[in-house]
Amino acid sequence: MKLITRLSIMTTVSLLLVIFLSGCGSKGDAPVVLSDNEITVGVKSTEPNWLNFLDVEDDNDEEIIIDESMVDSSDFNIDEVGVYTITYNIKDSDGNNTEFILTVNVEDVTSPITELIGDEIVYLSIGDEYSEPGILMFDNYDTELTYDVIGRI
Repeated sequence: MKLITRLSIMTTVSLLLVIFLSGCGSKGDAPVVLSDNEITVGVKSTEPNWLNFLDVEDDNDEEIIIDESMVDSSDFNIDEVGVYTITYNIKDSDGNNTEFILTVNVEDVTSPITELIGDEIVYLSIGDEYSEPGILMFDNYDTELTYDVIGRI
């Protein structure tokens, strides 16, 4: 009977030791990104600072600081309308990796600036000929702007 009890105790201790040792080498979980995965920015605006953009949590590290080596923005072009991806490869102190893809929509969000040439209201007498003085137009992105004259006689 004593032999069975000793074997039971040794088996239990061995099992506990295996469980304990298997947990000691644990690397924890990979970092988790809490930020949105899509943003919109204006064409020809200031490029966002990709290093300060993400909110990342990790089960072991209090704070993970994003540095330039973690960010790939090589295909991004703030001067062209389009959809781009910024790839983050985030690594915690345990060596766990998380890849995060940020979709960046570059859009023309700025309206053209217009300036009327001449008066806003034009008075004509019967038989007078009308000549449109035009409008000045400026835009941060589009180079070929057009306008329509709408009015009544």
